[in-house]
Amino acid sequence: ADNKDTVQVVFGDGVGSDDADEDGKHSDGGTYTVASATLTVTKTSAAISDPFNGGTNPKRIPGAIVRYTVTISNTGSTDATSVVATDPIPTNTTYQAGTITYNTAARTDAGADDNADYNVTNAGEVTVTVGTLVATTGTATFTFDVEID
Repeated sequence: ADNKDTVQVVFGDGVGSDDADEDGKHSDGGTYTVASATLTVTKTSAAISDPFNGGTNPKRIPGAIVRYTVTISNTGSTDATSVVATDPIPTNTTYQAGTITYNTAARTDAGADDNADYNVTNAGEVTVTVGTLVATTGTATFTFDVEID
């Protein structure tokens, strides 16, 4: 607001074309680009065996083993860093020890020597530290098995 008792300093560029100096002598302009990671998470499940049929056309019945597959993809324009995925074990199932894989490689349940654990970082959950997913092409997949109670 205009106040006769206040000294006001006004910085303005004069009329002219844009320039890179930003010195108040001409009009100036600036641009910036917003870039972000765009993560997509897909979770699927498949019965891999049951007590009656084994691995042939298994059904989701008590005693059946179900494998969950979680895939995380970065389709954004910048890398996604410090990515950590958690997945709680579903109700009425029991986690099957030693079944975590990360990008098809077996992982321990303790997470001490690798990037995955069960019930260590988060109670009742599988936790996988993905790290960085590169822009537009980064993908990570982990699996684990449960038994239907």
